[in-house]
Parts: sequence; structure tokens; C-alpha cells
Amino acid sequence: MKFLLGGVPQHLIKRTTFIPEKYKKYVYPFTKAFITQAPGVTIISQELLVEGCNICHYVFITEKELLLHPHVDEPIATLHCMLQGTLDCTLKNFGPVRLYQGQFDLFHVPNMMHEARMRPGIYESFHIDLSKDILLRMAPHFESVRGMLVRAERGNPVLSHKPGILQVPLVQLIQEIRECTIAGALKDLRLYAKLTDLLVFVLEERQQSSTMAFERDQQLFEAIRSFIITNLDKQLSIPSLASSYHISPSKLKYDFKTYFNAPIWMYIIRQRMEKARKLLHETNMSIGEVALAVGYQEASSFTRSFRKYYGHPPRREKKLAPAG
Repeated sequence: MKFLLGGVPQHLIKRTTFIPEKYKKYVYPFTKAFITQAPGVTIISQELLVEGCNICHYVFITEKELLLHPHVDEPIATLHCMLQGTLDCTLKNFGPVRLYQGQFDLFHVPNMMHEARMRPGIYESFHIDLSKDILLRMAPHFESVRGMLVRAERGNPVLSHKPGILQVPLVQLIQEIRECTIAGALKDLRLYAKLTDLLVFVLEERQQSSTMAFERDQQLFEAIRSFIITNLDKQLSIPSLASSYHISPSKLKYDFKTYFNAPIWMYIIRQRMEKARKLLHETNMSIGEVALAVGYQEASSFTRSFRKYYGHPPRREKKLAPAG
């Protein structure tokens, strides 16, 4: 996929493979990274072609409102995962689509100029442009793929009937793909197996959820809850979460408690403490490493929170861990 930056003259756009230190945390080892910089925006892009499927990881860091024009040379079917940030898009001949943080969707994107509007912030997406071969392999097993192929033949944009939630197994598969360090032909085999697993997981989830009725808000709050569970290492403040999902902090607090019977701040603490306890029991991570893994920059702050929650410090929890 290519991007045109609305209102930015071409001579002001610079692209290089040199990644400044402050941006290296956004780069993964599965393939080479490029950085594109223009006034008000930095784009880190990584793309790798595997057996006809294009694996793409993008990070957009915007300092001002930005109009982006995504486009493709040839029509593509893509599995799109919004890892961070929420995008308001307009698909040509289809209409507006909101891509929420923590959700995935299946698209057929024709080779037209589309639009995406970005507020100041950080946006991270992972998507796989799917080959026709892999779709044909899936079609006998999944009605949604058969429908997508039929409608795609007409040249119109296709969006799956509703977005899916980036649950823990799906996020783990994405992470395994991005963290792949194998070289040579074995790398393609491993990555193709992983992306096939990822696609099957998505299609099975779509097939099961098609029989379940969710209110629109309930779907949104399920995505918020899943995002919390899979991003406990990040700073999860109520204002930032509300902004990411284009809702008010008061709605976030009220509706989260309505759906999940717990205040959101209490839910975040519980998830962090339970994950920390699991890591202390099941890994050799130090207290400081566990603290970072559950969103605490300082081990002392983590120790205070852990003691308040469990009644004893994390060091004692390590001693209580079952042997072997």
C-alpha cells in the first residue's frame, strides 16, 4: 500500500533507511524498516512479501491533523489490525469507516484513492495483503471468503459485516510474526505458516461471531477491554483511552462499569497484578522486568502497588512460587 500526504509538497517528503534512536522502539526484526518524514508527520514502514502475501507494519506519528490518501496499484484483499489509535477513513465507492484501536477487519480494497484522517498522536497498524491463492484455499471452508471473492469480482469495496476484536491469541501471532529473526528460505515457510494460522483464527472468529448479537457499544467496549489486556505494559490512562476511542472519559467510565461490573481503573489494576503474579511464578524475570511488563516504569512503584493488592511484596511472591 502507498500513501499520499494531503497538502504536503513532494520536495518536503524525505525517505531513508536510517532510523533515529527515538524511533527504534517502533521497529521489529522481521524485515528492513524505512522512515518517511514530512512537516508534522513521521511514518515508519516495514513490508515483507511472503508467498504472494504482503506483511505490513506501519507507525504514524503525527504532530498535527493530517489527511492521508492510501491507495494500491492493484485491487487487494487485506486483513487489517489497528494496534494503536482510531482512524476515520473513507473508502471510495463505499463510504465512511471507523477503524477502532484493538479491532481487526477484512477488506477488499480497489485501486482507487481513499482517505484517512488523523488527529495528532501515534497510530500503529499491522495488515496482511492476502494473495488470491490463499483466499482460494480458504474459500471451501469459510462462507465469508467465498462472498468476498464474489463481490470483489465486481470491483466494489468489501468490508466484513462487523469488525473483530484483537484478542490475546491474535495479538500473540502478530507479535511472533513481527519478532521473527530467522533468515533464508526457512523464514518464508515459518512466516507463511504463522500468517495462515492468523487468517484461520480470524475467519473462525468471524464465523462464530456471526451467530452472536452484540450492541454496537458492547462491541466497542469488548475491544477496549481486550486492548487493556494485551497492552498492560503501556500507560493506560482514562483520558488517553477515551481519546483513542473517540468517546468522553465519563462515557468510558460509566459504560465500562455497566458492561463489566467493575470500574475501569480497578479492572486495569487487577489485570496488572494478576499478570505480575503469573510472571513471578512462571518466569525468571527480575522484579524490575516484571514491573515494566505490567506498565510500571519504577520497580518501587510496582512493589507498593503489589503490596497494597496482595498484602506482601513481589519478592515474597517469588519465594512462594511452586517449584519446578
